[in-house]
Amino acid sequence: MDIWCWLKEWSSVWGPIFTAFIAILGVIVAYRALRGQIAHSNASLEALNKQLEFSATTLKINTTMELDKSFNSRELKSLRTKAAKAIRNKDYESYDVDDVLDFFEQVAMLLVRGIIDEKIVWHTFFWWFHRYYSLSQPFINTRREKEPTIWEDLPGLYRKMLKIEKSKDPKFNEELDDDDIKEFLDTEEKLIDQDDDHK
Repeated sequence: MDIWCWLKEWSSVWGPIFTAFIAILGVIVAYRALRGQIAHSNASLEALNKQLEFSATTLKINTTMELDKSFNSRELKSLRTKAAKAIRNKDYESYDVDDVLDFFEQVAMLLVRGIIDEKIVWHTFFWWFHRYYSLSQPFINTRREKEPTIWEDLPGLYRKMLKIEKSKDPKFNEELDDDDIKEFLDTEEKLIDQDDDHK
């Protein structure tokens, strides 16, 4: 058979197959390259997500630390002392409890918006919040007769904090006995005196 005839016959039979093979090979190479890019992109995205999560956690911790610093500042300790006296005296028309409840309302608002973490808030503030919220109910009810929407985030904060507390201690009793109340109010009323003693 003449070589040219053989080449012509080969190209007519195998040429399309070879061309298809080359095309398929090109697709495979392109797919592997794309998969490598996707894997790289996924790795970059995962690293970015981890960095964002770390930043968000750091922000939540720092914000809670700033709230704790504010709660234990001399100014707020003075307000807590006045609030404790108003609670002890059952002076339900007094506005002396307002600033403390306003502080916890701010905590509740930040928690609702995801700026702070509820477990960190529970760990930092529950002991005080439980007592102030429980003992301030007559004040809250009196104020809501005039301002129905005041401190509207406090009940939700209390439910969340109480749920965490009971998950840690199933036997936890949210009712405060007389000794608990007296010890708490005594301690809060003496906050400024204790600060002065440490100077």
